[in-house]
Amino acid sequence: MLQQERHNQILAKLNLEGQVIVKELSQAFNVTEDCIRKDLTTLDVGGAAVTIYQLIKSQKFIKEVKEEFITGRYEEIIMGDESYLYK
Repeated sequence: MLQQERHNQILAKLNLEGQVIVKELSQAFNVTEDCIRKDLTTLDVGGAAVTIYQLIKSQKFIKEVKEEFITGRYEEIIMGDESYLYK
């Protein structure tokens, strides 16, 4: 199978199921898990998926988000007021 065909099928599966599992994809396409990881990196334009995943899994990030909501600073952040950085 050509790389482009594999990419199309990965995107279709991701669109349909909302997630993909490296091990399952490697078995389905009869390629290594490393190959699938490279495909996923290639498909992740700008690194958004990796960044979001890391942010969700980061305990430090989660703690900071909670603190922002507790202190009310989230409104300043959302509205683009950068002065909160200097408080």
